[in-house]
Amino acid sequence: MPPASAAEMPESGGFTIVTPFSGRVDFFGKTAASVARLAEEEGPAGPALEWIVVNDALSVSDETLARRVPERLHRRGVGGVADIQEGSGGM
Repeated sequence: MPPASAAEMPESGGFTIVTPFSGRVDFFGKTAASVARLAEEEGPAGPALEWIVVNDALSVSDETLARRVPERLHRRGVGGVADIQEGSGGM
């Protein structure tokens, strides 16, 4: 069952991006910028976009990652703290 924070995907289509995170905040910032560019290219009327981040880094908080998500993704409803899921911590 998807988490309560997952957006409903319309029957007309959409896509999901899954990003495993293991501790490189600088790389995550570049990934977030890439997802933001994709969302901008598709525009607000584009297909539904779900971005799931699995945080496997015990030393980096979800809030730290959420601050790296560009505001334009938050406005589209993508990449909020609720969409960052706790991983196994590398186990």
